[in-house]
Amino acid sequence: MTGTGRACAIRRLGPLLILACACACLAPGRAQAQGSASDSLRLTWTAPGDDGLVGTVSRYEARGSTSPIVTEVDYALATLLPGAPTPSPARSHQSMRVRGLAPGTVYWFCVRSVDEAGNWSGLSNVLRWDGLLDTSAPQAPENVAAVPQEEGKAVRVTWRPNTEGDLAGYAVFRAEDPDGPWAQTGRVAGDVNEWVDQRLPEAPVLSYQVAAFDEQGNLSARSRAVVVNVLEGAPTAWKLRAAYPNPVRIGGRERIPVAAPAAAVTTLEVVDGGGQRVRRLASVLSAPGLTEFEWDGRNEAGQLCAPGVYRAWLLADGVRQSIRLARLP
Repeated sequence: MTGTGRACAIRRLGPLLILACACACLAPGRAQAQGSASDSLRLTWTAPGDDGLVGTVSRYEARGSTSPIVTEVDYALATLLPGAPTPSPARSHQSMRVRGLAPGTVYWFCVRSVDEAGNWSGLSNVLRWDGLLDTSAPQAPENVAAVPQEEGKAVRVTWRPNTEGDLAGYAVFRAEDPDGPWAQTGRVAGDVNEWVDQRLPEAPVLSYQVAAFDEQGNLSARSRAVVVNVLEGAPTAWKLRAAYPNPVRIGGRERIPVAAPAAAVTTLEVVDGGGQRVRRLASVLSAPGLTEFEWDGRNEAGQLCAPGVYRAWLLADGVRQSIRLARLP
């Protein structure tokens, strides 16, 4: 269950009143509560500033009640909640755990802040919580990369961290073939965005995927697979490798491996026989390694491209390389 609304606080700067808005971590101007167990939830918001939208407030005060919070009197009668976080600079994501809730009971929550001079903000937006558990899975991790380590005795897998407030961690999956079968090989906490696989099977090429899970155990879809040649070592130059399967029939997907010697913004453009771009695929690589692009044979409008010969162009860090792609009826 999610409560929404604007969370605004009044800040005094000399004789001038400045309106500073505290918004939710997932969408500006919105607040959120996520249930992670039958008796607890997490409140999230974005930090207001000490002076308008800059600086850091001194502390937060959060209260909850089984009665609606409409006025400041209602707020004063509500229960003071322990565990409010230490304030971070303005616009930072903030959250706190609320425990000891009665399952199925409706609650109202509200937060306010105070600056170093003792000036209290007005009340935030009021969140109503109906006691429903969070069943929304996190987003699939992005920018996954894999690099051989220790002369082929290990593989370091990295990805860009997710931003969900109730993120609990990640699961890393491995396969000896991109089409599977896949098995979980690692699990890390939410503030860690890498995994070193030190128990490798006897296979020269391995594939990895990463999924995120929240505190309720909701598991995201898996990331795009990345393939690593264990015996090859870390890439020393950009290399667009041969696509597979190639050719492929209409409706099929082609995987296009890219060896990246550095973290960079990477673009893959698919053009037709006349040199006209039909699809642009982009990724922000978070670490050196071998990653894969996947083309489903569709153009920018989502329509299947006609059978024929195409080219995929790699554009990254001043590099321009291409390979041939073929699609059959």
